[in-house]
Amino acid sequence: MNTTSAHVQEKNAGNLGDLLKHFWLIELIGKVLGGPCPSKVAYMESHAGAGRYNLARQRIHDISRDKKRVCPDEAKWTVFDRLNPRIEQGIYDGSFVLAMRLLGEWKARHQECAIKALLWEKNDIVRARIQNQFADLLPPYLDSDSISLKGECSPGEFISAATNYIRDGWTVIWLCDPYWGKSKKQDQRWFELLRPSCGYGLLFACVGGNARCTGSEKFDYKGTLCAPKPPVPPFRVDSNVRSYGLYLAAGTERFLPINTSMTENRDATGIVLFAHGSSVEEANRGVHDLAAHIEARGPYGYVRAAFLEMAHPDLAEAIERSAQARLRRVLVIPFFLTMGIHLQRDLPHLIAPLREKYPGLEIEVAQSLEGHPLLESIILERAQEVLNAREGHR
Repeated sequence: MNTTSAHVQEKNAGNLGDLLKHFWLIELIGKVLGGPCPSKVAYMESHAGAGRYNLARQRIHDISRDKKRVCPDEAKWTVFDRLNPRIEQGIYDGSFVLAMRLLGEWKARHQECAIKALLWEKNDIVRARIQNQFADLLPPYLDSDSISLKGECSPGEFISAATNYIRDGWTVIWLCDPYWGKSKKQDQRWFELLRPSCGYGLLFACVGGNARCTGSEKFDYKGTLCAPKPPVPPFRVDSNVRSYGLYLAAGTERFLPINTSMTENRDATGIVLFAHGSSVEEANRGVHDLAAHIEARGPYGYVRAAFLEMAHPDLAEAIERSAQARLRRVLVIPFFLTMGIHLQRDLPHLIAPLREKYPGLEIEVAQSLEGHPLLESIILERAQEVLNAREGHR
């Protein structure tokens, strides 16, 4: 039995990736069921998890912040909050539970309609936990006979199940959260789910987390996952530059306007921390870490590093990503102590063509750190630290 992956599922429950999946899954189910009433609905999920999780205190605190990143409109979270009411008490219900509750409510209004679910979960401990909790997790009008629970899921099995349901007249809604990276061939196959023949669904993707990669390499969905294009919307989540995103099945795009008014940064302002760059990788990583810490502190939900030379991303790459994240404004903050030749000559020459290339993105440049009154305090504080250390050694 794999106790390690069961622990990881508990640890990651309710993180930004979960909120991203669960918010848009609820939106998708609501949109599909809100149209012409289907007579039969099948829900499929590739990685069911345990269904219910206990949250650490810090995670409870972080959920409020991360919800705003996924969608800043609090009114849009009404259904999620109703379906997941015990977060403040440290209990988080996962995707298939939320989906079953929403489908159960719909079934209560349309008792003549049929509902079934097909779930995969490779962890045998977690599967046993699901089965033991069925009575508590499932809403009225649904019972364990409505759900089939299987082990590890392959792309071929998932795709085949979806197409078979559709062939038999079922309306299919799915959430696919694969175990990426087993092989390039398998990663490529998951993207076949985006075809119109596979129903309405969301394919969740994650890249990054590799400490040996920096900059654009960590955001390379195409190179890492063999993805046909970047996901929507891409969310960077930590100092190790991990990124989450969603791919929409062909039929889903007309239901979910993720590219428009409901995205994280549609009306937001972001920051690009523009540094010189170094041949010493630790120095560049320090700038990335500083950007991540500023982002975590708030109020800016989008803070990235960029470099003039010797490191990635450069300013053009950083501005391109800001545009892809649908920012309205980006503030370029020069991480330089003085207004030297790089800021007087090089930076204006870099900014001008970027403003022409991205007319819908306001690009503004702040002053360097030169002359800021806190610099004097920082220098005096550092001097005092040296003196204090000397006194401590006597």
